Amino acid sequence: MEDRRWRIKDSKPGEVVIYTDEGDTITLKRNNIIEVATKGDVIVKAGRAVSVEAEAAVAVKAGTTVAITADAAITLTAPTILLNGNLSASSGGSAVFNAGKFVVNADVVSLNEGCE
Repeated sequence: MEDRRWRIKDSKPGEVVIYTDEGDTITLKRNNIIEVATKGDVIVKAGRAVSVEAEAAVAVKAGTTVAITADAAITLTAPTILLNGNLSASSGGSAVFNAGKFVVNADVVSLNEGCE
């Protein structure tokens, strides 16, 4: 805190920034925005559940893979679920779709050996 070389200088009045000497930041910004920035990984650990709730669109952008792993199940609930890209279910897994209308825009859809 006392070493001014690492202090964030671009924050607006009322904003709060937690920062490290490696450049990682958590910023409580104006207009009720929370920004987490790092050159490394972001890991969320919860004892029970993680929920993402938004009144508007939620976007995930990545230059690499975004991985979601669960011991029980992952549930996506929405009036419409859009998949744009390649859809793959690997060996030992299953892909089950119960929908009135299911649309996949992809060059390749593959269900590998052992999938139903």
